[in-house]
Amino acid sequence: METLFIDRKGAQLSTDHGRLKMSLDSATQTSLPLTQLRSVVISSDCQLTSGMLRTLAKQQISLICLNNRDPEASFIGANEHAGNIQRKVHQYQLLSQKAHQIRIARLLVKQKIRHQQQALTHFMDARHDLKNRFKHTKRTLLGLRRSLDKLKQPKLTLNTILGIEGAATRQYFDVYRLLFAESLHFTQRNKRPPKDPVNVLLSLSYTFIHYEAKRACQSHSLEPDLGVLHQPNYNRASLACDLTELLRCQAELWVWQLIRTKTLRLDHFEIKEDACLMTKTGRSHYYHALAKILPEWRRSLRQLTGRWANHIDHFGETYNEH
Repeated sequence: METLFIDRKGAQLSTDHGRLKMSLDSATQTSLPLTQLRSVVISSDCQLTSGMLRTLAKQQISLICLNNRDPEASFIGANEHAGNIQRKVHQYQLLSQKAHQIRIARLLVKQKIRHQQQALTHFMDARHDLKNRFKHTKRTLLGLRRSLDKLKQPKLTLNTILGIEGAATRQYFDVYRLLFAESLHFTQRNKRPPKDPVNVLLSLSYTFIHYEAKRACQSHSLEPDLGVLHQPNYNRASLACDLTELLRCQAELWVWQLIRTKTLRLDHFEIKEDACLMTKTGRSHYYHALAKILPEWRRSLRQLTGRWANHIDHFGETYNEH
């Protein structure tokens, strides 16, 4: 078990002799070896000891405290370390050069659009009634992807590239929403807080990918705050945001499958004030399914960060020669 999900209100958490202990009352107690854990996810109010937090940090076990109303505002605590500081220096040097930044940004957006096209192919196989709509959108996305190759100076700017990315995403979501029943009220992407079941699942899934992206960056001695598509900004892991963009389609396919297979249904959600929330039963189904898909997302992110690290190292070698 790499990730432990805790959704029991009032649970008391502590660590002792290399084990994580959870107590609900004097008669209900359980524990797990810390060596089996990579992260602990808490989605309800629990009591934590300072000793537990210190131990998790020492064992490099991340702690995620989910905000059920707004998953993107969840707390993520991880024991960060500098690692290969020279690689971070080269990362900064590379991104300080506009030509390199623009070239990489164009490659990232092209790859994201390619993933959207591949997702539409999956959707066509399952929804023949929407085949023509999906085909039309695929052609539109192909045109947008090709337009990236045609961009030359002075039009080749980060804002232009982001504009094409935004147009592609709007086209994609315009047909993605058609996959879901009208009873789910999914008409567009919304958040802070999400207002329908599909947006709840998307926001939560993106949050987990973003967290895994930060960990992947740290494991490869990359600076999570220095991104390409997402410019450095206060309190934002911009590179982790960039990596998340490349896995969004995986999350969207997975969310569609959760609904399609009735793993999660309308009765697993409830509306409170202006927010849609998963019920406790819904969260149980979600976390059970998430535990199976997380290793696949981690592998994808490790591959992406590994390639990015190699590219930076190669740049550093060339940079030092000058």
